[in-house]
Amino acid sequence: MSHGRPAFFTKNIFTMYGASQKIDGEWIQHPQSVIIKPDPQERLALEGDDRFWVPAYWGPYGWLALDISDATDWQEIAELLEDSYRQTAPKGLVTKLEGS
Repeated sequence: MSHGRPAFFTKNIFTMYGASQKIDGEWIQHPQSVIIKPDPQERLALEGDDRFWVPAYWGPYGWLALDISDATDWQEIAELLEDSYRQTAPKGLVTKLEGS
């Protein structure tokens, strides 16, 4: 747990479950969402996808969020989580990931 939400770590957080955003001065809660740090080369494409949004606090540091629903593509979530892991993990852990 970190900041009152389930968080997953390497040396740093690589994803967090549940997010919020501020729209027109109003806080909107997204309890069924995941926050990820995308590969910088893929970030622009993800920002162009209406499913992704900039989470409060994390957004200015390159993070995006995605709501989870019945229509969620879990393979896509797995890929996003792996990319986020690669962006935040120490090189040694990334090397171990590549070796598996």
